[in-house]
Amino acid sequence: MLISPTNSLPNSLTSSHSAPTLDNQRTFANILNTANRSAPQSQSLTAPQQTTLADAQNAAAQLVSITFVEPILKEAREARSTEPPFGQTPAERQFGSLLDAQTAQRIVSNWNLPLVDRIARDIIARSAA
Repeated sequence: MLISPTNSLPNSLTSSHSAPTLDNQRTFANILNTANRSAPQSQSLTAPQQTTLADAQNAAAQLVSITFVEPILKEAREARSTEPPFGQTPAERQFGSLLDAQTAQRIVSNWNLPLVDRIARDIIARSAA
């Protein structure tokens, strides 16, 4: 999909913009188009390549989840220093780390983190070398 700063706006809106604003919009649209072209397109990949890409995405998501998100959740959970009855129950202390791991995996899988894509590309590049 090509993005143009002027084709999606009504003429009344584009005529009121100054030339530098339109130039900035064109530059931004060009950056978006460049990013879209450099992103891997899964439709043009063969079945083994799609499997490799999916495996790399899963490995990268697990790495980000365990390395970055889970420790933040653990610190947030442990920082809660309220006294009973509002403090941590024995069950929360016992299963807190499991809940942190599951929540971290959900966060990483539901958010489209650019870090996951970058790590997946690096994994694929290193495995191809």
